Amino acid sequence: LNLSHIKVRLDLAADLPQITGDPEKLRQVVVNLINNAHHALEAKGGGELFLRTGFDPQAGLVRVEIRDTGDGIAEQIKARIFDPFFTTKRSEGGTGLGMHIVYNIVKQTFLGNIECSSTVGSGTSFKII
Repeated sequence: LNLSHIKVRLDLAADLPQITGDPEKLRQVVVNLINNAHHALEAKGGGELFLRTGFDPQAGLVRVEIRDTGDGIAEQIKARIFDPFFTTKRSEGGTGLGMHIVYNIVKQTFLGNIECSSTVGSGTSFKII
């Protein structure tokens, strides 16, 4: 990835508890979300990519957030991003399976939840809980 015009910011919690699940699947989720953020920032000509981890001891939940300062996702598109075969990147070779797979891994492998918030013109955030 060319990151010369993208500032990467990390805020990684030091003492996260062990989680159960396939580490390769977790890697697949994180890499897919970072790759999508990178595409958004490339399209905008640069910006910031944030990766944050944390732990909520009261709920006993580990969370991962990947956020970018790209152009954001329009509401009508955001409503479909986890649908199988939905893509806005068909001309770039997108299959529309990446986010669907991410959703299923989070739900089925880690019994978690993934939330997307986005503001057109300001960026997008994915939180995995």
